[in-house]
Amino acid sequence: MSPEAVSPDVSFAAIVVAGGAGTRLSGVSKPELVIAGRTLLERTLDACEGASSVVIVGGEHLRRDDALWACEDPPGSGPAAGLAAGLNALDAEGDPSPLVLVLGTDTPRASAAAAILLARMLDDAGGVADVAGAGGADNPDGAWLVDGSGTAQPLVAVYRRDAITNRCVSHAAPGASLRRVTEGLAMIAVPDVHDASRDVDTWEDVAYWEGKLS
Repeated sequence: MSPEAVSPDVSFAAIVVAGGAGTRLSGVSKPELVIAGRTLLERTLDACEGASSVVIVGGEHLRRDDALWACEDPPGSGPAAGLAAGLNALDAEGDPSPLVLVLGTDTPRASAAAAILLARMLDDAGGVADVAGAGGADNPDGAWLVDGSGTAQPLVAVYRRDAITNRCVSHAAPGASLRRVTEGLAMIAVPDVHDASRDVDTWEDVAYWEGKLS
C-alpha cells in the first residue's frame, strides 16, 4: 500500500535521511546496497509515492533528477542534522505540505508502514482540515512506528512539519541525537506488524532481507 492510497486530499512531503557510513557492512553505501534486485534507496523512494516533494539527504553521489537533494552541515554530522537539512530544503523549495514523512534508507519494508502512519496521523488529528493546527494531546505532533521491544523509530515516522521544524531549530546541532530532537513531541505509537522497522546493519540482515524480498 502506498501513501497515495490514504486520501487524495493528503498533502505530505518526504525526507529520506540517507547518511551513515555502513561500518558493519565493510563501508558499503547503504542507500546503494542491492537487495533482491533493487537498491535500498529505490525501495525507500517507493514509500514516498504521492509526496509533494522528496528530499534525499546524503552525499553528492545520491543526487537524482526526480528528487531534491541536501546534505547535513557538516557532512556526516548525523541524522538529526540531516533531518534539519531536509526541512530547510523543503522550505527553500516553497513546499507547503503540513506533514512530512521521514525515513532512513535501511528499512527495506518502509513502504508497508508509510500509508498506515499517514492514515493514523489524519485519524487522530481529526481529518485533513486539522493537520496544520497546533499539536498537543488532542492533536498529535506525529506518528511513528514502534518495534516489538517497544522502541520508537524516529526514522519511520510522519511528523507535523511545524512541530519537527521547531524541535530541529532548537535541538539539531551537529552530532545531536535524533531521539533528543524528537523528545517531548506528542507522537502516536503505531505497532510494527509488518516487520517494517527491521533494518539492515549487518551482512546477516542483508541475507535475511534477500530471503524475504526475493
